[in-house]
Amino acid sequence: MPVNEFPGARNWGYDGTLIFAPEHAYGSPGDLRALVDRAHELGLLMVLDVVYNHFGETANSVPAYAPEWFKDGESTPWGPAINFDEPMVRRFYCENAAMWLAEFDFDGLRFDSVHEIRTGSRDEFLIELARAAKAVKPVCRLIIENVRNSFRWLERNASNAPVHYLAQWNDDMHHVLAYLVTGEGKKTGYDDPAKDPYADLEKALANGFVHDPTEGGGSDGRTRGGAAAKLPPDSFITYVENHDQLGNRADAKRLSERIHPDRLDFVHFVKFMAPQIPLCFMGDEANITSGFPFFIDLPDDVAQRMSDGRYRQMREVFGEDVDDGSLPEPNDPHTFAMAKLPWDDFQHPDRRAALERFRRLADWRRERLWPLAATPCLDARSARHGNSLIITWEFEAGFQSLALNPTSRPADLGCVVDRQPVSTGTYSQHGGVLRLGAWSAIAW
Repeated sequence: MPVNEFPGARNWGYDGTLIFAPEHAYGSPGDLRALVDRAHELGLLMVLDVVYNHFGETANSVPAYAPEWFKDGESTPWGPAINFDEPMVRRFYCENAAMWLAEFDFDGLRFDSVHEIRTGSRDEFLIELARAAKAVKPVCRLIIENVRNSFRWLERNASNAPVHYLAQWNDDMHHVLAYLVTGEGKKTGYDDPAKDPYADLEKALANGFVHDPTEGGGSDGRTRGGAAAKLPPDSFITYVENHDQLGNRADAKRLSERIHPDRLDFVHFVKFMAPQIPLCFMGDEANITSGFPFFIDLPDDVAQRMSDGRYRQMREVFGEDVDDGSLPEPNDPHTFAMAKLPWDDFQHPDRRAALERFRRLADWRRERLWPLAATPCLDARSARHGNSLIITWEFEAGFQSLALNPTSRPADLGCVVDRQPVSTGTYSQHGGVLRLGAWSAIAW
């Protein structure tokens, strides 16, 4: 999440005010450099979340001394829209991206809600932004959040290198996986009975986008042939929960508190064993149950407006009938404390078992999947057996298959597992028939 300077000492980071300055509440610029260096010593890449679609409205003096920075008549859900029609504004943000990569040695950047860049020069800016980042670090990993599912930003060249951006957070995958394991329709967009979530999951695994604009307005899991199918799996980042999906719930509860352990194991297994890039929110690796509520540290009058807005959002956007006073108060330090990882919980036997399972899947992915995914993906084939699925990805270096049963009943699939697999739930092979137990999956 963003670490640029924000108002107060507690914030998700999206209310940035001085975006060239690391947040003082976290430490000094030197501390941030030391953190990145230590991560590199441990073999970890560091990708930083940055926000270029708006400024925070509190403790922000830009409107007073540079009103032309903002586009008249345009706004985002979080404040006035930035005027990217102005070349110097575009240069400012390009230089900010270059700073994080060059001066702090981050390995990549995640660009928040690029669909909320509202001015006509958005596309020009996104091209310049990617070019500026690669100028200082040619192999940097550039990731976008974009609800418009635009193929052009993820396109690869003949060498399989990104033309602009490496990958996108795949909301389509989250929505269908979250719906299948929770049954929560309104929150995940599945309150429409005409939808076929099993077809959507099949397409998300095989093609990436469920809703591909190149297929037209009716694109869903039952339509195929869109441009996104040409993209390799690592153009998409699969997550089953993140800060938004937790913080924008009235109860701020994780999946680990809301669903049965077999469904939790299933959804994490699918996330990990498909060749898309898996995103684990902090604590997912051990099935930690602590929540992640929205928190701020703002003046009382501003905080009250934001608190009131949270109630309206829950009722009007997410359809939750929340009582007054029932939500965690964002400005209360106790709410911030609730969002911190409870490190002692990692010693609980259930948490230790989950962490060991996470390590086993990570080892399998590193040893078996990475060598395949390091080569071009030639094809992705899928088959549906009732509501169960088999997906096979063909890479230049070999094949990866995933069979899954996202239902509460056992299922039989016409399939032979011909290599040593890894699995969750139960399975058995009977000649040419693979039997999967409820909420079970197997990869080979």
